[in-house]
Amino acid sequence: MPSNSVDVAVANTLFPERAVEPYKAWLEMIHRYLAGTLGFVVFAITYLALRNERSRLGAALPVLLSLVIVFQAALGMWTVTLKLMPIVVMGIY
Repeated sequence: MPSNSVDVAVANTLFPERAVEPYKAWLEMIHRYLAGTLGFVVFAITYLALRNERSRLGAALPVLLSLVIVFQAALGMWTVTLKLMPIVVMGIY
């Protein structure tokens, strides 16, 4: 993303339908950091649940949550990299 005023003006001229909006980039990065932190916490809980030999049956929920988080991350990646409409990726369309 362009950071100085000249680069922003050039980007806005080249792509008038998509103006540079830094606050949206900040919101997206904050969301990614929070989601990544939550993912690491769930993966740590999953690791601890699997390590505890007495509760192998109790590890099913953390493992399921870990798989859901990985799937959601893949959906987010595909939405951005393949330029898909979020409604299509969610399967509601």
